[in-house]
Amino acid sequence: MEVRATERPRLLPLATGMVGDRLSHSRNLVTGVLLRGLGFVGLAQSNWFGWVFAASAFVGIGSAWYDPSVSAVFAGQPERQRKRAFTLYNQALNAGAVLGPLAGAALIAVDPTLPFYWGGVVFFVMAALLWYYRRHYRTVRTEKRVRDSMSRLWADRRFVRFTCIMVLFWAVYTQLSVSFPLEMMRISGEERWVSALFVVNGMSGVALMFLLRRFIERRPPLQVVRTGLWWLGLSFCLVPLVPGAPFVWLLLCMLLFTLGETMVLPGSDLAIADFTEGEDAGAYFGMYKLSWAAGGTVGNYAGAWLMNQGGEVWPWMVYGAAGFCACVLIGRLERNPAR
Repeated sequence: MEVRATERPRLLPLATGMVGDRLSHSRNLVTGVLLRGLGFVGLAQSNWFGWVFAASAFVGIGSAWYDPSVSAVFAGQPERQRKRAFTLYNQALNAGAVLGPLAGAALIAVDPTLPFYWGGVVFFVMAALLWYYRRHYRTVRTEKRVRDSMSRLWADRRFVRFTCIMVLFWAVYTQLSVSFPLEMMRISGEERWVSALFVVNGMSGVALMFLLRRFIERRPPLQVVRTGLWWLGLSFCLVPLVPGAPFVWLLLCMLLFTLGETMVLPGSDLAIADFTEGEDAGAYFGMYKLSWAAGGTVGNYAGAWLMNQGGEVWPWMVYGAAGFCACVLIGRLERNPAR
């Protein structure tokens, strides 16, 4: 599982990405990481609502500040290094998704504020390292006006279509934290087994990235995305296939879900890097976050509603159909190379 910080503002990355394109993505990285570190330390300082609200804002804004710049830096590398960077980055996120909760659980047993202090320290160390090595990941600044960059984004029809199609992916991806946990609770009746879903997702994500690295690096990005969406759709359709199945069956379906997302997430990053053609990378990745904003919102509300109203079969068929639909649409986009 890749934890993409669901609390971050989803519209702000478009603005911060453009700032990085014009000023410095390396500075964006340092600024964002520092803001996030300050937010974590702030959360440990007080229980007053206003303070907690401000600290949470720092955490979210910090994420939005550095997120498009990370992708822009990777996109600016030569093709071979770019593919390796995105696969390793997603692998690191999966590893963090496993180790982070474990470390947090150990620290919170000692003192409830320790996870926040520790998170702040980690981000401050990251900021220092990013500043020290900033000369190694400089990107080319754009001289365009903001209006010209926006015009280029909207004129890139393939990118706009890709962004719209990926709304379907983010809607079904959100079920990782909505429908899968609800289904596990229904099947097992025990909350502890819900955490098993995330353990399987995180650990298998790390392992699968090792196995899939060559496939991801050697195939065109859209082919990687299309293949991943097919597996995602299949994973949802298999959930209700065995009535009265034990929770192990749901864990196996989660494994197929992870297989799909392990291809889609780095594949989509690589596809956007190709769309940029070396220019306005921060703006491209920032605008792509709009698909996450739309899909995540729809997925959260629709997923909860379907699980409460749709019974034990229909929700999963709807998710599977959405995954297969996105797969077909990406296939059509793949066959139409014209911009």
